[in-house]
Amino acid sequence: MNKLDLEGILLLEIPLFRSPFQSLRKAFRNYQKLLENDLSTIGNQLNGELDDNRIDQLIKKAKLLRVKLVKFENLQSSAYSQLKARALHLQQTLLAGYQTGNDELIQQFKSIRIQRWLIDWSLRNNNFSLSELITHKLNIDSLIDTDLFKDISSIQSDLLNRSSTSALNWCNDNKTHLKKLNVQLDFYLRLQDYIELVRSRNIQQAIIYMRSHLTSHFSNHTKQIQQAAALLAFPEDSLVGIYRNLYNQSRWIDLSNMFRDVAFQLYGLSSYPMLHLALSVGLPSLKLPNCTQSQSKQVVKNEFEDLYNGTTFKSTNDENLLDNHSVNCPTCNTDLLGALAKQVPHSHHTNSSIVCKILGKVVKDGELLAFPNGRVYSKAALHDLAEKDPHSLVKCPRDGTTIHYSKLRKVFVS
Repeated sequence: MNKLDLEGILLLEIPLFRSPFQSLRKAFRNYQKLLENDLSTIGNQLNGELDDNRIDQLIKKAKLLRVKLVKFENLQSSAYSQLKARALHLQQTLLAGYQTGNDELIQQFKSIRIQRWLIDWSLRNNNFSLSELITHKLNIDSLIDTDLFKDISSIQSDLLNRSSTSALNWCNDNKTHLKKLNVQLDFYLRLQDYIELVRSRNIQQAIIYMRSHLTSHFSNHTKQIQQAAALLAFPEDSLVGIYRNLYNQSRWIDLSNMFRDVAFQLYGLSSYPMLHLALSVGLPSLKLPNCTQSQSKQVVKNEFEDLYNGTTFKSTNDENLLDNHSVNCPTCNTDLLGALAKQVPHSHHTNSSIVCKILGKVVKDGELLAFPNGRVYSKAALHDLAEKDPHSLVKCPRDGTTIHYSKLRKVFVS
């Protein structure tokens, strides 16, 4: 493994450290904020006259503060332990293998990495039972953000159930960092709550809610707030497109997706599963133009037929004809890797290879036979087909062209 390979691998490992680091920073910030506010409150009360009742209140506040601080200390300790475990994992496998040239350590890292990617895919698809099964079996709990994905999934579920309470609490807990990211998720959540009040025709409460939570965003969301205000005059079954869209229940789905994207951004997670990103790196080397082209079933006469000097052959369109895809190409299968390969560019090969459609193997130059329709296959495959036919006829698997084996022409790659 060279230095470039190592840097490329480490680049994919950045999300492994970002999420616990963000959790540690959040816990520390909340710890600091709580300590400053509560100590300030207790200090102000100490400046006044102290009687038994006030002393009891101060003792209760101090005990409550201690409980809260212990909670944040545990969160910090957990995040720190995760960071330490992940750093040690990387150091003892990948980096140690690179420095000592030990391929077994590098292979161990790669094996655990693919398992982590599978777990990441499972967590993103809310398959927590599968992720926990793999995690516990490999004993890699410290390398997986299970709790984080569960929290995100729980809030998404609340939004799909038309409740924004948990999402708003999350925004409040992370408002400092969201402000740095210039993300105003809380506005869209408040706007949806306002729309629900208008939907229920609770007009008075809707106006109060708008004044309390929406008007402060007027400079950044002028048009949306104006439309929200005008919504008061339109019922849910309005035919006006703008206001009909505001009443659309699918907005909750959009909010759920928006929250997920913001949460992933906040914790440094990629928008797509790491498994998909890793596969998308290798797919361009496999993808060819034929992988995305559909073979026409129309039989078109071409100039290549003239080389046969009037040889007769028959062709049919009534059979189940094969398309232009290769049975051995992973990117041709649109149900599997082909779906991921749609968005990646085609590969560029300076030296091309010819693969027989029948055998699925690379054919050497000089071992090719051509049909009158211009289709080329390996000599071995067509010879086997001719031996199986009593009249030594061979049929093109693409368009059904049938011809005697002796009439096939040998071709060469120029």
